[in-house]
Amino acid sequence: MHMIAWDKVCLPTAKGGLGIPSLSAMQFAFNCSVITRIYNFSSPLAIWLFRKYSSPWKPPHVSASKIWKSICNTALQAKSCFNFKIVPNAPISLQWDHWFNKCTLLDHFGDVDLASLSDLTIKDIMLNNSWVLPDNFSSQLCAVFAGIREIGCDGPYLLWKDRTSFCFKNFIVEFYSDYPTCNWYSMVWHKRHVIKHLVYVWLALKGALKTTDALSIRNIHIPTICSLCNQHDETISHLFFECSYSFSILNAMLPGMNSFLLKPNILQLFDWLNRKFNSNKELKCFYLLNISTVIYYLWKERNSRRRTSRSSLICPCATWSLGYLMYGHAWTMMKLPLFIPRMVYEQPGISPSIPCYFMSPGNWARELVLLLYAVGFLPAGAGAGAVICSGH
Repeated sequence: MHMIAWDKVCLPTAKGGLGIPSLSAMQFAFNCSVITRIYNFSSPLAIWLFRKYSSPWKPPHVSASKIWKSICNTALQAKSCFNFKIVPNAPISLQWDHWFNKCTLLDHFGDVDLASLSDLTIKDIMLNNSWVLPDNFSSQLCAVFAGIREIGCDGPYLLWKDRTSFCFKNFIVEFYSDYPTCNWYSMVWHKRHVIKHLVYVWLALKGALKTTDALSIRNIHIPTICSLCNQHDETISHLFFECSYSFSILNAMLPGMNSFLLKPNILQLFDWLNRKFNSNKELKCFYLLNISTVIYYLWKERNSRRRTSRSSLICPCATWSLGYLMYGHAWTMMKLPLFIPRMVYEQPGISPSIPCYFMSPGNWARELVLLLYAVGFLPAGAGAGAVICSGH
């Protein structure tokens, strides 16, 4: 993970991250939660805070605690998200809270002396749903209160974006609301994703895999030739899927790859899938799961060849068989309709073909042997013991 900045990792999935909230985001959400609780729930802590500080929108004194200064800073950042509802017992500060038409009285009147408000709250000047205004209120202030007709009953005094129900997650989402939305996140974080494979797709799209070109930028020099095809320099775009080796596997796993004039990269592949299978969500998720599996095992194969200087898979057919094995477990896990396996394998151009049956996740050796038979990797008569003992 040290190939990518932590602030990019700690972004929501919709913003191109891994959905891990940062400490700043959690502090922001915690402060928002404290603000809503001290207004909406009467407690000894809320009473003490109001008596000491009046309002989180009041500029904190220099001697205020660090946590209160942090709460005041968050209150200013999220001011537009907080809305007040006028009810008889509301502890809303007349001077500092933005309760009047979503602004403070100072914002409404401008440079008018509001010293008469002091630290008064709504509940101090209301009795039996009627205003009881002090004599020192100016005529302008009296006119403001006389024009307020909508007085609610019991309930929350402070709302979040005009909603009475909200949760910690809503505050986290607001913290990241200014970040641009990632246009490919739904293709990576689809509803059938496998997190182990998905992470490598995300790293590839973020340019965070330790390919030779990325390492050379960091003054780590290793042989640049691609370990899969032994023909071109290794880059992320080459591995996925300009490389003849990786593209041949992709071509065997996905129907329609021959329609590309040039070998696609991951984003082009996602765009093609989105257009081709947009009407069939389950089948699209199936192929997206397949692509993430291919990327994961290609990167694993690349690392194996780098470390041992030899292929851990005897031939591409073995790689295909492993992919088809993942196909079978994808069917079982996703509980796809029975027609989808037939749709997949009856597409033209899929080679090698395999009988359409569901595979039980219980007997991996038997399934692998059947798959190796199907792709012609094992001769007739070979058994599961031959495969297991030979280390293939």
